Amino acid sequence: MGDDPSIPPTYAQLQELELLTRVIKETLRLFPPGDFLARTSPKDLQIAGYTIPAGATLSVCIYAMHRDPKYWKNPHDFDPDRFLPEEISKRNPNCYIPFSSGPRNCLGYKYAMLQMKTTISTIIRRFHIIPGDTCKTMADTRFEFGTTLIPLQGNDIKLVHRLPKTLVS
Repeated sequence: MGDDPSIPPTYAQLQELELLTRVIKETLRLFPPGDFLARTSPKDLQIAGYTIPAGATLSVCIYAMHRDPKYWKNPHDFDPDRFLPEEISKRNPNCYIPFSSGPRNCLGYKYAMLQMKTTISTIIRRFHIIPGDTCKTMADTRFEFGTTLIPLQGNDIKLVHRLPKTLVS
């Protein structure tokens, strides 16, 4: 994306950031912005031998589904390669739904991905990101469940300015 981190990335450049896309998707798998969703059954449904009556509220715990070993090998590990095309094709597309799925999925999904790519690519061009004093590994990350996944105090990182190439030589 060039040597000058003050120049914002173009749309075309953002589309080429395949590794960053996979990192974002894996992060959303482990820490989905919405940890559950609820829907009303439009009609009587038969699921696993049970009848769900019309009008019943169905709830899906996205956080749990994204960590289900039925769909994810080593589900608690951070592995962006889960989102390589050949890996995606092996899974049911509905086992990864950080922005919901179907006709009521998030309308802003593509915009949100562009915003995350823009923000993260800008930060990593300007800073080295290193663990903080409290949160040294992913296992140290703390949050609580709510309408969204809420980060708690102590999820710290440190940002160290990168030196411009002209100062490094």
